[in-house]
Amino acid sequence: MKSCCFTGHRDFTKETAIALAESFIPKMEVLVTEGFVPFYAGGAWGDFLAEQAV
Repeated sequence: MKSCCFTGHRDFTKETAIALAESFIPKMEVLVTEGFVPFYAGGAWGDFLAEQAV
């Protein structure tokens, strides 16, 4: 079993948040096809964006 953990920045611009959110879904799809399950996330705002993509 492979797992994936997210941790990230707490402060970034709205534009950066949008770009990150848009980039996560294709990356998550690749990780899932490579067998990465489960996913874990910390408590930072960037972690939340990744968490929502999963």
